[in-house]
Order: sequence, then structure tokens, then C-alpha cells
Amino acid sequence: MPKRQTGPDMKLYKYRQLFNSPNAEANHNTRKMVVEGEIHFSNPLHFNDPFDCATYASMEARDEDVLATLKQMSRERFPQISGADVDADARMRLMRYQKDSEFQREFEEQTLREHYASRGVFCLSETCTSVPMWAHYAAEHRGICLELDLQRLQDAFPPISKVEYPPTLGAYNAVDTLLCSDDVAVRKLVKSFLTKTPEWAYEQEWRIIADSVGPKNYPLKCLTAVILGCRTSNDCENIVRSWMRERKVPFALRRAVENVPEMRLDIVDVMPLTGSARE
Repeated sequence: MPKRQTGPDMKLYKYRQLFNSPNAEANHNTRKMVVEGEIHFSNPLHFNDPFDCATYASMEARDEDVLATLKQMSRERFPQISGADVDADARMRLMRYQKDSEFQREFEEQTLREHYASRGVFCLSETCTSVPMWAHYAAEHRGICLELDLQRLQDAFPPISKVEYPPTLGAYNAVDTLLCSDDVAVRKLVKSFLTKTPEWAYEQEWRIIADSVGPKNYPLKCLTAVILGCRTSNDCENIVRSWMRERKVPFALRRAVENVPEMRLDIVDVMPLTGSARE
């Protein structure tokens, strides 16, 4: 088994396919990640695992705290109404919340929708030798894996954190989070974005949590190597080499090779970085 990474030189990895389908042109987004340093932050609501980033709302709070939250929501929803009307609307909602389980469920679901809609997620792995991940995310070992420097990524995109794989979920307290300052709220919310079921623990995943969904650019020096899959063709290797020539900042080229007796993947250099290019 490969050793777990530690220390300031730690790398993280992004598995990618080179083609959307056979005989197609090279994947546009993969090229942009390599050549232009553009990565895409996804909305967790679109993840294929229903338990990814899962949490459930808890409204354990004093009535006056719930009322304050409801007033805040009324002001945001109806900015044109008076303070007295805001107060009346919030108190009416509080009474409904106390007595109407359906209203309570809708309130909690709305809070969670707002929670998910406000953040984007970019997923990475601590390992570049996972046979299942090459199979699932890199076109059955015919794609590539990007090696990125953790420290440089942290300088560009704080926070970057490890995913946890707990056996059960903790509750997300909607009231506490809405009443917090933005910084405190973000820290409370981030934990749910770093939660998956134990079945996914083999991915050794890390995540960058951003304040929006969509493309963002990372500094080109963050990419230190591109690793070719063990089934990547020579034509695909030539595509990656052409991307190297387009790019302003160099990276190493490596390949995953099958170690059959040990039933594992080994990573070998194809074109290492020179000493000056490592700076």
C-alpha cells in the first residue's frame, strides 16, 4: 500500500477523463483545467449520492430566537413592508411553526436549500493510485490524474479540508446558523459539506469549499504533474504533451503502470520537472 502523505509537500489529485465519448475531441473542461488553470465548483444538490453533504435541520432553540430568525426572513422576503408588519408576519409564522408540523418541515427544508445553494464544492483525493477511482472518474484508466500542490491551493482557496465518513449524521441547527455572523455561519455550514458515508472512505477525499458555484481559476504553479492512466493511448499522451507546450508554467508528466504481482498501480516518470521548474 502507498504511504499516506503528510507535511508541506503534500499533493492532492483530480481524476479526469480525456474524452466525453469515443472518437470525440478532447474534453474541453479537462483541457481548461490543465492549460488555463480553470476548475469548476459544483452545487452539492446535483451530486449523485443522496447522502453526500447530507444533514438534517434542527430547530432546537428558544421561541425568541426562532422569532428573530423569522423576522429576518420576513424582511428579506418583503423589504417593502413596515416594521410592524414584519413583526406581525413573523409572529404569525411562529404560531404556525409551533403548531403546524408541515409548516415546520417546509421552513427547515427552505433553510437547507439556502444553505446548499450558497456554496460550491471542488473534490480532490489524497491518492493517485486508487484502482476504483481511475475506473470511475478517469474513463476506466484511459484518462488522466492531475497532481496539485496542497500548500499552494490553500494559499489560493482557503479552506481546503478532509472529508469525514461518520456512521451517523449530526443535525444542522438552522436557527443558530442564521443568527450567527457570516464567518461563524460558514464554519458551522462547512462541516456538512465535508460529510460522506463510510462506503466512500477509500477515496481519501479533500474538498475546497467556495462561496459560489461555477468556474474559478487556480494559480498555474499549483499543478505539478499530470499522470497518464495505465490504459492511456499514445494519442492521448500526445494530446497532453500538446497541452504542456501551450502552458506557461511547466508540469511533470508521469504514467500509472500495472504492478501485477502486487495488484497495485505504480507511478513512473515520463518527463520529470527540472530543478528550475520546481521553484
